[in-house]
Amino acid sequence: MPILMTAVLSLAIAWLRGAPPTGLANVRLRWLALPLVAFVIQIVTFVRLESALSAVAPGLHLLSLTLLAAFLAANARYRGLLVVGVGLLLNATVIGLNGGYMPVRLMDIERAGFYAVAATLREEGHFQKSTVLDERTRLPWLADVIPVPLPNGPDRLISIGDVFIAAGAFYFVQEALVGEKRRNALRMAPGAVATA
Repeated sequence: MPILMTAVLSLAIAWLRGAPPTGLANVRLRWLALPLVAFVIQIVTFVRLESALSAVAPGLHLLSLTLLAAFLAANARYRGLLVVGVGLLLNATVIGLNGGYMPVRLMDIERAGFYAVAATLREEGHFQKSTVLDERTRLPWLADVIPVPLPNGPDRLISIGDVFIAAGAFYFVQEALVGEKRRNALRMAPGAVATA
């Protein structure tokens, strides 16, 4: 949610800078199907068929992150997506080192008001994409340990990787919309010379 809010804020700022959101239709991204497939994998694995796929959920989680990484690599010409890639790498590292799940502290989950989620984590050791952060957790500082208060609640927990992803998403929107607007203006400027 905080990442989506950041992207929407960037769209609004780009619009104020003279680049309407409709300009995103002109952005050409390679391998656009990969993030869609990754999203479907995560929804099916952790929401729709969570019980049936619990044994292979960690592997499917890492597969979805690999697909996202391939998409970002294919579009590395956008510096904003490189920043997103750094965040994805940080998240994938802590997830991979902790059994395919993102660690989170039980007290943080309870403080955010997700008592049922905390109870499931306590009983089963994981809930959807999350697992319990404890003394065995590797690289706990990369886990979902940053609380983000939301105006209408409930609060969310994000990681350092998520911060990079949000910053990269913000930058990508500015780069894709405002940057393209400037390039078009330069091409149409009087006296502009086409170069071979």
